[in-house]
Amino acid sequence: VNVDLKKNVETIEVPQIGATSTVRIIEDFDHNITAIRDFAVNKCFIMPLDRQHVPNPANLIQTFLAMM
Repeated sequence: VNVDLKKNVETIEVPQIGATSTVRIIEDFDHNITAIRDFAVNKCFIMPLDRQHVPNPANLIQTFLAMM
């Protein structure tokens, strides 16, 4: 997980697990979009950011710190 507070973006690398493929998820809170790059099919999917279920970058950092 990479959090860029200046750009207000989260990048999450998800490795291949079983039958799923490796993906990169980018949550852009300034542009309100989620982009998912599926490396197995070499495609990118872009959708509206679901702010109800995705914590903003500052909250994500606080969540990780609370878990330590």
